[in-house]
Amino acid sequence: MNRLVKAAKNTRTNWMEAFKVSMNIHGYAYYDIPDNLRYRYPAPGSCALAKHDHPNLYKRHWKTPFRESNLNIRMKEKRMPWADETEHFISEMPQLDPANPIDREYLKNQ
Repeated sequence: MNRLVKAAKNTRTNWMEAFKVSMNIHGYAYYDIPDNLRYRYPAPGSCALAKHDHPNLYKRHWKTPFRESNLNIRMKEKRMPWADETEHFISEMPQLDPANPIDREYLKNQ
């Protein structure tokens, strides 16, 4: 019985390994890190946070969302207040000419 269980486990392991190999991109070693890459850049936190390296940390209002930021150059839509949308202002009363036939019709209706 132990031999059957062991053979089943080996078969399952072999199938799983074959499946992983089939899903890999051939010629692409994902976990092989080049030797010179490991020490090329300083680790995060190992150097001072200078203003020219991290300008976002030195903003006056660092919690200001990008939409209200001075770096946002996109146009912002302007909303009119409800009162301004509903009120209509007329600069002067229209002067109707009785010689004009259209104006004459308006004057008759008054």
